[in-house]
This record gives sequence, C-alpha cells and structure tokens, in this order.
Amino acid sequence: MSDAEGLLAVAEELYAALPADFTARRDARARELKAAGRAEDAAAVKALRRPVLAAWVVDLLVRVEADQIAQVLQVGEALRAAQQGMSSAELRQLTRQRRQLTAALTGRADRKSTRLNSSH
Repeated sequence: MSDAEGLLAVAEELYAALPADFTARRDARARELKAAGRAEDAAAVKALRRPVLAAWVVDLLVRVEADQIAQVLQVGEALRAAQQGMSSAELRQLTRQRRQLTAALTGRADRKSTRLNSSH
C-alpha cells in the first residue's frame, strides 16, 4: 500500500466515525504516524477537519445506502434529460419519484444518525 493509499484509508476510517469522536481519533492517528517517523503524513492527518453533521450523514448514507443514492443520481440524470426534452408528463413523474427517494433517504439518515448518536 502506498503512502497515499494509507492516508486515504486513515481519512476513510476517521470520517466513518461519529463526528464527536473525530478530533480525538484524528489526533491519536497523527501521533501514531509521527511516532512511526512519518511526520509529513502525521501533518496531513492533523490537517483533516471534523465534518459537520450534515456532511457526515450524507457520507454515512453513501456508505450504507449506496443503491438508494445511485437511484437518486439516476433520477437526477433522467430529470435533466426530461427538462431538455420539455416532457411535462415525464418531469412530473420523475419529480414525484425524486421526492419519494429523497424522503426515504432522509428518514433513513435520521434513524441511522439518531441510533448511532444514542449508542455513543
């Protein structure tokens, strides 16, 4: 594994953790890297910023609801195509579908973040 891959793995690990735990985990990982003689990597890890809750929830959804996220992206592409073709019936159908997917994902995100935060 290259240093870049290693740093990416550390970043993924840190951003998968609860935001409340981020700073302590980040600082611990930076100390480990520094102790291993990897001062530049330690500085890169130390420069990572704690995610805001909204960004963390989106990241969580991408990790655990990848299929649903893919569907939302597909609907977005279809909406763009329908807008270009000016198909009002298709736009209405796709808008309803987008709302349903967004509502489902929002509900899942709320339940997952609540459950993870309450178990902390």
